[in-house]
Amino acid sequence: MKLEVRQIHKQFVLHNRGGVRVSGFSDISFNVNGGELLALVGPSGAGKSSVLKAIYRTYMVNSGSIFFHRQDGTVVD
Repeated sequence: MKLEVRQIHKQFVLHNRGGVRVSGFSDISFNVNGGELLALVGPSGAGKSSVLKAIYRTYMVNSGSIFFHRQDGTVVD
């Protein structure tokens, strides 16, 4: 396994709207093995880009974990 995503959740706070909280995505889990291809599909606003930004660490998730398994056996959180 190369990428392991376990029960990630992201919530955004809209400060310009009095601190309203909006769920970006919740309870997302999947694994991607070496040589596999994965597609995130869904309607506009479903959170596809936000999940990718969480994997790239542009967004930090509120809960859950994302692990990248290197070829040498080490794991990056």
